[in-house]
Amino acid sequence: MTFETYWEKYLNEDILDIYQDTCTILSQPLAPDVAEEYDFGEVILETLGHLEMAKRFEDVVRFRHLIQEHQPKLYQAHFEYFEVLLVSYYAYRKEHDHVQSSATGFIQEPLHHYELYLISFNLLQYYQYSDITAECIEKNFHKVAKSQELMRGAELDLAMQVYYSTLQRLWEQNPNSFDAEAFVEIIKEHHFSADEEVLQAQDRGLWQSPLRSEEMDGLHVEDWANTLITLQGYFFQFMHAQGVAFYLSGIWWDAMTSYWVSHNQGFMEWKDAFLIDQDSFEKFLTEAPSNGYQDLDAELAATVWGCVYVYAFLLQHGDISESRFQHALSITQSIKSKVMGKYPGSLWEIGFVHTWPRPQHISAAQWAAEQGLFQKSMDHPGHQLHELSEVMQPELEVLRTHGLDVEVGAREPLLAQKAEREGGEGL
Repeated sequence: MTFETYWEKYLNEDILDIYQDTCTILSQPLAPDVAEEYDFGEVILETLGHLEMAKRFEDVVRFRHLIQEHQPKLYQAHFEYFEVLLVSYYAYRKEHDHVQSSATGFIQEPLHHYELYLISFNLLQYYQYSDITAECIEKNFHKVAKSQELMRGAELDLAMQVYYSTLQRLWEQNPNSFDAEAFVEIIKEHHFSADEEVLQAQDRGLWQSPLRSEEMDGLHVEDWANTLITLQGYFFQFMHAQGVAFYLSGIWWDAMTSYWVSHNQGFMEWKDAFLIDQDSFEKFLTEAPSNGYQDLDAELAATVWGCVYVYAFLLQHGDISESRFQHALSITQSIKSKVMGKYPGSLWEIGFVHTWPRPQHISAAQWAAEQGLFQKSMDHPGHQLHELSEVMQPELEVLRTHGLDVEVGAREPLLAQKAEREGGEGL
């Protein structure tokens, strides 16, 4: 097949129908004049996008290998789109070695496309692939921090993991005494500082006898920010006992702290610090900057599913009443319903939420039904909403009995500002 013949088919036929032709043509050397006349970078990205939409992930893997072997320059120019997809795919499948090999290009060249690098880095945090994120930090932190191409502070996501992981390591090594000097030395290397008040708050939260909620009530009047740091230390321990790393529970806590600060300013009593209402929480979620590359924003999902652990801890510690906890839980259930209804074909992309421990206030039946929906979103080859709704009915029925009324294809207002590419779900 000549390049001219192929290009005519590319312009006029379905991308998936000509997939084998695409593989054949890209297995040939591209002469300079051909490479100049035809945009094969576009062909690669279009083919990759259609394979992803059709859930033909094994073809994605084969297509990647073909481009790497036969068109290495084109692959090097566009590797980030393969890697961000395959890191997500293999992480969902819990295939650690494939996750690691899929992130090779990012780790070697983090500045090639830093926005997509960060999507993968944060996804690795949500899945708690701590060894791979540690490699990213070791090899990439200073390169990112010194880059003149990125905005100032671009290294913050990497630095935050260093901050929380260092706290965890020091606490595990000696749970009786805080080596503040060692902590400060390490975080200073990663562009953080901590004043004496912050260090004291961390010491109280992780190394001293825990304060009761009533005692926290007195502290917050004097120093709201550092009292929250102390409470965060208690939360770290609460989640660590369930197998969650400090950096992941820190992501949940920091997101909710941002919400509380913006929503509950001016509160007078400690118990009012953690108020939540659906309208303001949805506004908070949708006004956060979108990465622009995902239909279903992983950071948003991490906050929605993760905040349940935060409120369960606050209930246990005595910082909120049972009624306020149930109110918070009902809000998260409602938002989950909207997320699952709006993006039924993409739910596998946030499959990390079910690698976390099941919250004790979420029934095993609901948890299993959510997992079933997510798996069907991976298995189902198309995005026809009526087909997805039909195959998901058993799980949807279970969720309804637990208060989650998931309407597949619903045009809910939540996430409207977040989704910059809606074609994938046909919404």
